[in-house]
Amino acid sequence: IKGVTVRSIPVISYRTASSLEGIDHYAMTSLVSSPFIIHSSESTIPKEPIMVTIAPRDTAEASRRPNIVPDTSMVAPVCFELRLDSGIRLVIMQDCEGNGGDCRKVKRFIFRLAMRDAWRGLKRSALIRMPEYEPEIRIVVSKADARIVYRALPYKGMVAIRFR
Repeated sequence: IKGVTVRSIPVISYRTASSLEGIDHYAMTSLVSSPFIIHSSESTIPKEPIMVTIAPRDTAEASRRPNIVPDTSMVAPVCFELRLDSGIRLVIMQDCEGNGGDCRKVKRFIFRLAMRDAWRGLKRSALIRMPEYEPEIRIVVSKADARIVYRALPYKGMVAIRFR
């Protein structure tokens, strides 16, 4: 915030589009010299979890039943996509080890994104327009860190990308 690092998280792995890797160093520096604005996002978890509190009629009813519905997003797999104003897509997902339920849900989310992009490209081709190309950067972090990052980002926030 205002140049101060609030939280630093370790990146387990990442993958960039080959078109970004082939860019000249000078062009890449000018591309990432200023922060990008987030235009839209899509995720497997809600951005702001809603806690529903049921008000009891009297104290006897309050003691008989729980009044808070638990937040189920703590067990849901975390994967989200940020579309930036530069045309770059930033996909951040949790670390998937093995072939468990979380891995299947993350792969299903990635597949749904790929099918959406294929449908958009097909539709633009049918209208005899040039399909849009959006290079993608995929970052794998731990589940807790991915949840924290997604919920901490504002809706029209700014993202800075730094390549080493």
